[in-house]
Amino acid sequence: MVSTESALEVSGEEVRQRMRRQGVTVQQLAAEAGLPAPEVSNMLNGRTWPGAERLARLEAAMARLHLDRVDRRFLPPTPTFRIKSEDAS
Repeated sequence: MVSTESALEVSGEEVRQRMRRQGVTVQQLAAEAGLPAPEVSNMLNGRTWPGAERLARLEAAMARLHLDRVDRRFLPPTPTFRIKSEDAS
């Protein structure tokens, strides 16, 4: 299942961080997407912007490699707030 998060909403640096965490190289992502590695590298670096077809291929490859999922171990803890009730005496 593909995440509701779109590749358009994820920076190239975030994709690279996910790749590093999971041990995926640009060459592996490119091969999975059926795109040349230099082109994928340029996309991740913001040097080029893919058209709709190439973006769809990249998104599908990210999903197959599980790069579309956020590893919660690397997220900061969610803060917990206590709200004092005004009715409390």
